[in-house]
Amino acid sequence: MYIFGTEKCVRAAAEKLEIVECDLEKQTQEGLVAAIGDASLVVCSIGASEKEILDVTGPYRIDYMSTNNLVQAAAAARVEHFILVTSLGTNRIGFPAFLLNLFWGVLFWKRRAEEALIASGIPYTIIRPGGMERPTDAFKETHNLVVAAEDTYVGGLVSNLQVAELIGCVAKNRRAAYCKVVEAVAETTAPLLPMEQLLAAVPSKREPPAEEEVKSEPKSSLPTSGRPLSPYTPFVDLKPPSSPSPSPSPPTPPPSVTADDVRGPEASKLTNPTCAVPKT
Repeated sequence: MYIFGTEKCVRAAAEKLEIVECDLEKQTQEGLVAAIGDASLVVCSIGASEKEILDVTGPYRIDYMSTNNLVQAAAAARVEHFILVTSLGTNRIGFPAFLLNLFWGVLFWKRRAEEALIASGIPYTIIRPGGMERPTDAFKETHNLVVAAEDTYVGGLVSNLQVAELIGCVAKNRRAAYCKVVEAVAETTAPLLPMEQLLAAVPSKREPPAEEEVKSEPKSSLPTSGRPLSPYTPFVDLKPPSSPSPSPSPPTPPPSVTADDVRGPEASKLTNPTCAVPKT
C-alpha cells in the first residue's frame, strides 16, 4: 500500500511537469529566458559526455559555455536561486584532478563555470560530488552522506540518488544553502545526519539577507465551533452606532425632598414649596 501511495504521488507530480526543449549552445539569451519562464529555481547538472572522449571541445562547449549561457539567462530572468552540480577537485591541480583534466581540461572548465555563477550575483549553491559511476542506489544503505566545505576532499564516491536527494534538500532549504560551495561524498564511518544539518555546518560565501518579518493578524479568541463559553460571546465585538468618543451625559438632578423626609429644625430652611413645613 505504501508503494502504491508513493507511485500515486509521483504520478500526480509528473502530471504537473512541463518539458521545454532548448539548446544551451545555439539558442539566444531571449530564447533561454523564455524557456526558464517564471521558474524561481534553476538546477544545472550538464557535462560533456564521456562517450565523446575524442571531442576536444566538449568540456569547453558544454561544461563552461553552455552552463555560462544558462547562468546569464537565469540572471536576466531574475531567478531566485541557482544550483550547479560540478565535480570534486574543480579547484585542485594535484592528483587525481590532474588525471581528470586529461579529459580536455574538464575540471578547469567546470571551475570556470563556477566562477561565472559566483560572479553573476544570483544566490547559488554549488555541489561538487565525488565519483558517481560505480555506486548504485543501494549505496546509501551502507554509506552515509557527508557534506563538507570546498577543497576538503581529493576523492570519494557517492551515488546519483544521494546527490539528487541533496539537490532536493537545497531546493527546500535555500537559506541554509545560500551562496555555499559544498562537497558531497558517502562513507561507511560517517554518522547518519539530516541533510539540513549537514548544509548548515558549511560556511557561506555571502551573508544571507535578513528574513522578512511576517506580521500575522491576531487570531480571534472566539471559539470556531461548539457551544459558546458565554451567551454574550456573539456580541463581544459589537460597537454602538454613535461616535467612538460619545459626548458626556447630562448630570442627573438630585432627588426631590418631601416633608416626610425632613426632621428637626432644619426643615424650616427649605425653600422648595413642596418641601416646606407649615408653622403651627
